[in-house]
Amino acid sequence: MVIWNLWAFLGHLVALKISPEVFFPQNGEDYHFCHRKILLKSWKEFLYYIFQNDNLFTLPAFYLIYRGISRMEALLRGET
Repeated sequence: MVIWNLWAFLGHLVALKISPEVFFPQNGEDYHFCHRKILLKSWKEFLYYIFQNDNLFTLPAFYLIYRGISRMEALLRGET
């Protein structure tokens, strides 16, 4: 959970430093945003995409928390 929180915090910090126009430049054409090309011109944009995938840590973190609580419950009941 700590890694996930730090990862998400860094993702939000990087997101504050980047404007949306960097990724989807406004060139006057009326395209839907899915049809535009994504631009990565600097290391900030690259870090943005890396740190926005913070949900990759949530599933393993919650699974490990569940396993830990289950183990503590088993130990309290006297099971091994």
